Amino acid sequence: ETVENCIDLNTYIRLVLKRNPELQSKLHLKDQYIARKNEHKKMYGPELSSSFRYFPNRDEYGLNRKYRTNFSLTQPIWFKRKRRRFLISDAEARIDQAQSQYVRTRNRVIREAAYNYFETAIAQKEMEYANQLSRIAAKNLELIQQRRKEREARHLELLHAEELVLRSELNQKEATENFRFMMNLLNQSINTSSMINKIKL
Repeated sequence: ETVENCIDLNTYIRLVLKRNPELQSKLHLKDQYIARKNEHKKMYGPELSSSFRYFPNRDEYGLNRKYRTNFSLTQPIWFKRKRRRFLISDAEARIDQAQSQYVRTRNRVIREAAYNYFETAIAQKEMEYANQLSRIAAKNLELIQQRRKEREARHLELLHAEELVLRSELNQKEATENFRFMMNLLNQSINTSSMINKIKL
């Protein structure tokens, strides 16, 4: 017996957004530009340096201290500061561009995911309807066969009932194959380890 593993629309879209490679690539690109901006902020800024020296006897001033620490603060020249501002502005522009691309891609992925979900839901309903018609046709054939034995039904009615059964079985097979195809596409889009086999409506 197959255990039904259902999924609803919100869960499906959440999984698609989480596992879509194109969307993750756009997000990674944005993170790279943010990291680049932070690196540029550290460039050509004021630098504080220190040095520690040890003198065995006396230092160069003749004092009796053996240790001395020096501190120095340097400020980059003007053209380096200007280049720093340019690099930061360029990184910010690239961040905005990457964010716009991410939002557009995200909206497109959501639309495509919703479309695929509802197409699969329609295929599921068509399969359920075809299964129901197949059961009705089979039951009708049983009744006609019983009436035929009792000489209450004509041979033409029996032929017609048998034709309905064959048509319903063919429609059932096509609807089932279509649903399975759509369901496979749905599973591939979220790359899940547990196969989804039913849409929750």
